[in-house]
Amino acid sequence: MLPFSSLPFPGKTRSSPEAPRRLPSRARRGALFALALGALCAGPLSAAVPAAPTIPLAEIEPGDTGEWRTAVGPGRVESFPLEVVGVLEDFAGPQLPVLLCRATDALNTMTGPVSGMSGSPVYIDGRLAGAYAYGFPWSKDKTLIGVTPIAAMEELYDLPDLPLREAGEAGGPGGGSRSTAARFPAPALPAEAPTGSGGLQPASLPLSLAASGLSPAARARVNPWWKRRGWSLEGGAAGQDSAIQSSYGAGEPLAVLLAAGDITMGGVGTITARRGNRVIAFGHPMFGNGSTELPVGPAEVVDVVSNYRNSFKIANFGGIEGTLWQDDRPGIQAEIGRRPYVVPVEVRFGDGEDEVLHGDIAEHREILPGMLLAYLSQALEARPEKYDRSLVEAELTVTLEGREEPLHFRRLGPGAGSDLPSMVGLGQPEAGIFSDPLFYLTDLFQQVLRGTETFPRVTGLQADLRVRPGEPQEALEEVRLDSARLRPGESVGVHLRTRGADGSERVRRVEVPIPGGPPGTTFRLRVGNADQLNENRLLRAGYPGRSLEALLGELEDLRPNGFLYLQLLRPSPGLRLEGQRLEGLPPSVLRLSSSAQRVNGEDLLREEVVWETRLPVEGLLTGNAELLLPTES
Repeated sequence: MLPFSSLPFPGKTRSSPEAPRRLPSRARRGALFALALGALCAGPLSAAVPAAPTIPLAEIEPGDTGEWRTAVGPGRVESFPLEVVGVLEDFAGPQLPVLLCRATDALNTMTGPVSGMSGSPVYIDGRLAGAYAYGFPWSKDKTLIGVTPIAAMEELYDLPDLPLREAGEAGGPGGGSRSTAARFPAPALPAEAPTGSGGLQPASLPLSLAASGLSPAARARVNPWWKRRGWSLEGGAAGQDSAIQSSYGAGEPLAVLLAAGDITMGGVGTITARRGNRVIAFGHPMFGNGSTELPVGPAEVVDVVSNYRNSFKIANFGGIEGTLWQDDRPGIQAEIGRRPYVVPVEVRFGDGEDEVLHGDIAEHREILPGMLLAYLSQALEARPEKYDRSLVEAELTVTLEGREEPLHFRRLGPGAGSDLPSMVGLGQPEAGIFSDPLFYLTDLFQQVLRGTETFPRVTGLQADLRVRPGEPQEALEEVRLDSARLRPGESVGVHLRTRGADGSERVRRVEVPIPGGPPGTTFRLRVGNADQLNENRLLRAGYPGRSLEALLGELEDLRPNGFLYLQLLRPSPGLRLEGQRLEGLPPSVLRLSSSAQRVNGEDLLREEVVWETRLPVEGLLTGNAELLLPTES
């Protein structure tokens, strides 16, 4: 349920479930999402369900009384009385009014709006008026609720059920439908909840999600990443029970699942109405992406928690039995018995004795990285004694449809209990500041999904996490040449001195070859860790106009950390175009590229790498150096 305060401005005002059916058990390493299609065809959805009579908004007057129906416990759909206050025109958008009502029972006056009641069918004079969808948080002596009119919600039935990847062409105004496939979907609600009175203000509450299989420590680890994207687990507790069954009738709970398996996460709302195998619910959007493809299934409400800030339902999630296809302003539409596409994930963690987490994640540009991070974090948090005050080595393999070679990323960084100063995600860390390896890999994966207009189909995610005891690191203290006289075609010895965290010194010597070429050429020698050598142009200023192949090529060129790198560069004006280095270009081309006619995806190059090597170090490396190497004329 969305609060009234989630909407920017107020509009104009004018005065019992069937017995459970057990599902077959799932194989441990098999597909975690299964649709019991045969059972569904023989079950309640195959029978014709008479449509509830509806009441037009024009016939409803202030003072009319009615009720809403919602699940408040296992197998308990109850009714609660309400009284009509008035209508707010254009409240949820142009030509989308909201019916304002007041709860008249003591229980709901005490709890205030309840997350999870979104979609509860509201009846006036025995006819369906719409869905309980909005409310005022922090109410004092009354509970006002907003009802999305049923006429607006029934339009969802008529929108085309197009696969997510086809909706961009067939949907939208040009296709004669309000349905749109968001190319860059983002959660509809911002991260921070209002701390004021909860009145009609341009502020909003977080989207409440619930999770099972995710420990409190794992939640705390992922929250900084999630908060930047508007996610919240304030709905908190949830469980998982594959035996849960539903007739998908009005007033019964409906779960929209972001992931299922060893970690299951999603949001629970209420079904407003059903037509054949299709249901409409919530009365407001889930993410607001238009055409989408998210798994749905039954849920079992265990209890309702009354909370001054945000009351909510505690629920158990069932299995996946359908697909959410439309996510629009008046609510969501889902079809039971229709299988969604999901991405399998496997996370292996162990030191000699592997532990494995399995799951399936909804195909969505925001959900995939966020749930990958949840699985990675839970794998570590399950055994904190093995990573506290140590380094974590994380590797991620991403397989994409139509691409033979998978993508491989690796990162070494401090564990959660480390004394090393750390930062989250990608960037150019200063000496002594290390990025969290799980956040780093998650951000890289998000670049794969969002760094180009193409939404690549991910066919699998596999991660391996290992722990190095202690917090080993080396600091670069000195770089010295054997000789100051450098000749093209010869080599020069470079002495490197580093110091470990325990004070011990380590000296290395590397022969650096000087390429042949014009006498007097000045080379540049760069020495340091991977973060100093990675240009990260893509990561700092990625844009959706680049091709997928260019994006993947630049990502694969990123160097893993945990090494001491030496890199020799020489002057060579050129151009990087669509991820490819073009060198030796005529001056006229370079002048054009440096002018206002320069297009996205181009980077002027002043040097080229002519030689590079790396040396293993004990853990993480700090410090860097640069030397100019002029050759004799």
